[in-house]
Amino acid sequence: MDLTLEPSAETTSLQCSTDHELRIPCYCEENAWRLVYRHLHSQQTSATSHETWKYYVVFISNTRRCCPMFMQRALPNDPKEYVCWDYHVIVVRSRRTNHHASSTHDSDVDSTSRTAEVLDVDTWITPYPCPLEVYLDGTFPYAKNNGIDEEYLPLFRQVGLFPNYLSPSDVSQSSHLLYPLLFSVMDAKEYLKYFYSDRMHMFKDGKWCSPPPNYKPIMNGVQFRSHVDSGDNCSENCSNLEEYINMSLEQSKRESDDTERSERHDNSVTDCHHLKAIRPLSLPEFRSRFAEQRLSK
Repeated sequence: MDLTLEPSAETTSLQCSTDHELRIPCYCEENAWRLVYRHLHSQQTSATSHETWKYYVVFISNTRRCCPMFMQRALPNDPKEYVCWDYHVIVVRSRRTNHHASSTHDSDVDSTSRTAEVLDVDTWITPYPCPLEVYLDGTFPYAKNNGIDEEYLPLFRQVGLFPNYLSPSDVSQSSHLLYPLLFSVMDAKEYLKYFYSDRMHMFKDGKWCSPPPNYKPIMNGVQFRSHVDSGDNCSENCSNLEEYINMSLEQSKRESDDTERSERHDNSVTDCHHLKAIRPLSLPEFRSRFAEQRLSK
């Protein structure tokens, strides 16, 4: 196939009339990339979007690569249905709003509030964009801080997500060690700049696990690689997706993983310094970072 004849991710994101129209099932990392690009560059959204909202890309995963997520479009619209993703990518936008006192000087700012919304084209949850707390409660209804709601234990045990030897009293102490939810939050503009993927993680045994998008792979960030020879044409395993999914909490562990891949001549290692500075957040930490609040003057 002649890739020069295919449209680009940028072009197709701007051609979509709605956010949901750009969705490609099972390519959430590209959905998020194009979604951010659309909101920051489209004339339909930019005037009321990037001028007032701060955009973030959020990778959701854990060290076991198993995250139960409810209300995903990969399954029918049923609040009892869930899918276990190895990772998922969403967009979060946040803004602060100044509020003026009504009974004093109108020009004085009385307080400032912060709100956050989730843009996930893979969810059934409404409204869209969705208030952060509504999205988290609907997507992770089993999550109680770092523990698991006992109501969901039988459901998860049926598919082996949690060992049968764990009693309900063990859940709050043990469940978060087995399958924690971790959130890696990064500036959306940096994601647009540095991310690249040849999609070969979706190509197994000579066939695609899910049909790939009909636009060219997103390879913008490949120019920032520094560990490979300048003559390398990025023809094999050319992706830094693994770096984004990596939820190793320790800085030394992330650097060790990079070293091991470099020794194997794995081209997925890049100069993504902005990632090495990110510490994945637990669910309570993630909630706290974007929590709606009103700050009095």
